[in-house]
Amino acid sequence: MSSRRSPKATRSTLHFGWLLLPGIVACFLYANTLGHQWCLDDYSVIVDNWVTQKGVAGIPDHLTHDYRYGYWNSQGDLYRPLSLILFSTEWELFGNNPSPDI
Repeated sequence: MSSRRSPKATRSTLHFGWLLLPGIVACFLYANTLGHQWCLDDYSVIVDNWVTQKGVAGIPDHLTHDYRYGYWNSQGDLYRPLSLILFSTEWELFGNNPSPDI
């Protein structure tokens, strides 16, 4: 019996490696952002938003209101609850810290 690998198994392993390459490159490119502070719309949806600062208790409000509810009172037309739920969860875990030391 021979212990040689079949060419098909080698090709599939090589193919899998090429699929991982974009993820590795993306992690390398964005690694320098881990120490950055708040920017752009972070203030209106995280830092100065009383709903997000309630942590996970604010999730029901995020599901029923527009994107910047909790920052200003005018009705907006953006509805993006998933990102706001993630922000509230992060606030619950890490507080007012954009780059938590884990």
